[in-house]
Order: sequence, then C-alpha cells, then structure tokens
Amino acid sequence: AVCFVRIARKTNKRVRLFTDRAILRIPRVGSIFKSYQTLEFAFAMEMLTGAGIPVAAALREAATVVKNQAYADALMRVYDKVLAGDRLSDSIKEHAEFPSYLSTWISVGERTGKVENVFSQIREYFQQDVEQASDLIMSMIEPVFTLLVGVVVLILIIQFVLPIFSLYGKVL
Repeated sequence: AVCFVRIARKTNKRVRLFTDRAILRIPRVGSIFKSYQTLEFAFAMEMLTGAGIPVAAALREAATVVKNQAYADALMRVYDKVLAGDRLSDSIKEHAEFPSYLSTWISVGERTGKVENVFSQIREYFQQDVEQASDLIMSMIEPVFTLLVGVVVLILIIQFVLPIFSLYGKVL
C-alpha cells in the first residue's frame, strides 16, 4: 500500500495534493510538517525580499521551494490575492495550511515597512521549533531502536546458540 501511494503521488498531482493536505491535518505530525514548510517558506522569502525582489514575485518563487503541494497551492492562492491588491497578512490568514500566528507577524512587518526583517525572525523561530521537534522525535525513537536490537539479538541466540547446545547434549 505504501509503495502504491508513493507511485501514485509521483504520477498524479491530485493524489499528491490529497495526501499532503492529509499530512498537514494529522494532530501532532501535521504541526511539525507545517513548521518545517513554514521554515522553508520564511527562508526563501527572507532571501528574496532581502535581495530586493518584490513580495509578490518572492511569493511565486517561494511556492516552488516548499515540498508540500498543499502548502505550495496555498502560497499560489496568496500570490493571486496579493496581485489583486490584498495585504499579505490578510491573504495568509485565510488559509489553514499556515500557522495561525504567521499572519500576525507579517502584519507587524507590513505596518513597520520591514517585511524582510520579519521573515528573518520567522525563520529563526521556526528553525528552533523544527530543531526541538526533531530532538523530541529522536529521543522517542532511541528506545524503539534499543528494543529492536534486543529482539534481533534474542532471535540470533534462539536460532544459533540453542541448536548448538542441543547437539552438544546429544553427543554426551
């Protein structure tokens, strides 16, 4: 089933969009993926706006950077609204793919006229958030790997050592 879904994701855009939306909606895992995608988005926007590229063009380019198709589609819808004259913060607020407080931070940047500085702060925040989440995941995975190694060693003992002892008992 996993192989089928992976193949379908590569060949069908609708399947990829559906699975990416589903991943973002999973209670704990979705927030980690959302934070990671926001980190990628903020990094791209920080670099692009810092280089003098207008926010609308930077949004279009940032949509190509993120790997989650649902997130990228939401960015393209935000891009369309910004081109139509809406504020970036208002456009981001309308989409559930983005963290809820992202629009507040961008609104502050829009009011002060320092949007590129806000994207730098957003990137730093989400970088710490993603690092903490990955540290938590790694600390949870360690005991699982320890148990798996123990099970493999137990199977090896049962498979190889016990037959040797039973042969030794038959010889004596």
